[in-house]
Formats: sequence, structure tokens, C-alpha cells
Amino acid sequence: MFDAKGRVWFTARIRPAEDPAFCKAGSDQPSAKLFPLQRSGRQAAMYDPKSGKFTLIDLCFSTHHLQFARDANDTLWFSSGGASDVLGWLNTKMFDATGDAQKSQGWTVFVLDTNGNGKRDDYVEPNQPVDPNKDKRIVAGLYGIAPSPVDGSIWGSVLGFPGAIVRVNPGPNPPATALTEIYQPPVDGYSPRGMDIDSNGVVWISLASGHLASFDRVPARASTALHPGRPIQRVV
Repeated sequence: MFDAKGRVWFTARIRPAEDPAFCKAGSDQPSAKLFPLQRSGRQAAMYDPKSGKFTLIDLCFSTHHLQFARDANDTLWFSSGGASDVLGWLNTKMFDATGDAQKSQGWTVFVLDTNGNGKRDDYVEPNQPVDPNKDKRIVAGLYGIAPSPVDGSIWGSVLGFPGAIVRVNPGPNPPATALTEIYQPPVDGYSPRGMDIDSNGVVWISLASGHLASFDRVPARASTALHPGRPIQRVV
């Protein structure tokens, strides 16, 4: 992805898979304190064509696709490319100012608001049954990724059958407050892959089943569902 300065940011394997100590238990890195990470298969890099210089950026989480949000920090969000426990990001404005990858990055787990109180609480793990008094953590490794220009939420596609699309609302302190929503395609399609989001907040997704799908989270704007009650409004 290009930034406003004409530099190119991309995902790149810059080291062996074992994460540095600041990613792991015992670190004071804010995200690591809540959910320490041990390994990452791919990190990030940036190339500045004006200087001809490459900058390698050590990230704790695995990366695959990447896209900038339209926010004050020029936040760069990353998908993982497959099954993953976390969604990660880099505050590129802070990284430019400090060169400190440890302080400039963060990640959050995927937590569903299963108790319905509108905030993130203690949660049960993916392999545990739903507890009506708690939230639920899921594994939702993202393939495509797109920050919404409408409300700042982060959307991603989940491969597999039937697959899904995921919405993450970062909240005021993303490592601790982010909440996740997950939507499965109707029975006609499966395995969302590449995706993007338009200026109205409508998500457009290509499916491995050969379909093109769209999803509008705003009910008043949503087109007539191919299957009433199913979450993706249009499959062609």
C-alpha cells in the first residue's frame, strides 16, 4: 500500500518465526500484557523511493494483506492470511516519529459480545461453551481487510466453508475494548476472499464459490436479501 508520502508499505518475512521478548508474557507492551504472542510468520517493511531505503518493521503478529485507515495516526491494519487469534495494526505516524516498532504496534483478540451488554467483558475461550454471563473469544484469521471510512470499524474476510466476514469495532483502547461481529454468507456462496468497503460502508466480497457478494450493515439501506434473514444481502 502507498502512503501519502509516496512510500510503499508491504508485508515481508524479516526474521525467523520466534517473536522477540517484547511480544511475550512478562512484557510491558500493552497488547502483550493482555494476550502475549510467541510466533509470527511474516512481519512488515517499508520502501521509500526518494531515498532508496528499506525499513524493516518487527511485528509480533503474522501479516498478509494490509490497508491504511483514514485516521489521525495513519493506522496500518493487517490481515493474517489464515487462522489467527488476533487482529494487528501499526501506528505509522508514531513509527515515523520514533522508529520504535514495539511502541507503535498493537493487536487485539476477536471477542463477541455474547452477553449483549454492549461492552467487552471477561470471555470464554474458543473451545469452551458459551456462558450467558460472559463474552466469547473466537479464532477468525482474516484474509482480506478493509477499514471502514464511515465509522472506523475494521472488516475482514475469513476463508473456508462456509467462511465469514468479520467486523471489529476497536473502541477507545483496542487491545482491551475491541468487539467483534461475524456474518456468514447464505447457502449459495462460501469462503469470502478478496474484499473492500465503499464510501457508504458497504462491504464487497468475492467468494470462492464464484459469486460476488455485498453486505450492508445498515438495515434501512440493505437491498432485498436473496435469503431473508441471512446476513449477506446480495449474491450474484
